[in-house]
Amino acid sequence: MELAIAVRLYLALALCGPVLSAGNRCPYQDGFKKFRCDNGECTPASWVCNGVVDGCKDGSDEKASKCDSVPSTKLSVGQRVTVRVHYKEEFGPVEFHLCDGGQCSRLWVPGAVPGGQLTFSALTRCNARGRYCTGGNYNSGARPAEHFRSGYLVFEAERRAGQLAVWLQGHPDKVATLPAPSASSDTLNVRPDHWNNDMPAAFINDTCDYEDGFKKYRCNSGECTPASWVCNGDVDGCSDGSDEIAAMCDKDCLSENLAFRYENCDLIVSELEFRPAQSEN
Repeated sequence: MELAIAVRLYLALALCGPVLSAGNRCPYQDGFKKFRCDNGECTPASWVCNGVVDGCKDGSDEKASKCDSVPSTKLSVGQRVTVRVHYKEEFGPVEFHLCDGGQCSRLWVPGAVPGGQLTFSALTRCNARGRYCTGGNYNSGARPAEHFRSGYLVFEAERRAGQLAVWLQGHPDKVATLPAPSASSDTLNVRPDHWNNDMPAAFINDTCDYEDGFKKYRCNSGECTPASWVCNGDVDGCSDGSDEIAAMCDKDCLSENLAFRYENCDLIVSELEFRPAQSEN
């Protein structure tokens, strides 16, 4: 009996190949897990959404459905926004891209030194995905005492004349600067260096008014919509659909359990003025 079972198992493996679990399909490289292509290949996660099909032979590392989902907001000269990131160490450095449609500049931020000064590299003349930069490397000169740890990171970003300024909230005197690609650059994208999984980010400012006592929700496009319309299953609030992002709506993030929300939900949801309990169904 045992021999028969062993023979059947051998034949199954020979015909079908080993069954790989979701956790070990792609190996790690330099401490970061590789990205799994749709065709089963593994490629460095830092090559995902770099604007060139050089990772996956089937092009799945450059799918528009993934790359165009990067957290983004409009930021004109003189405007400032709070950027709250739900960070995991698997993401590596946090990247801020200032773009004008055709090209971007990239601020590469791996961590901060004691006292709040960000360590960074500023790259210019990058492609529309913020990669393959040919411009100068403006380095902070500091080395991080430690890289960012998993948790919530809160940055401030301000579009100034000729540049983007970024700093950790509470440290406005310790600024990382990035030259703007052009005077018309007004799009800020925030992504992980190693894009294996999405990195949720929320853009928060005071440009949305209150309605019936509740502050409106700010869409990634800059529009304002009633917070009660967020995650209602219908794209009726934000024209860009950012009020129905699956990463935040597919979880029980509208519960009154604050501890659950802040531990499990994307910050886009956690920052909302939540709808009354009777309308949560």
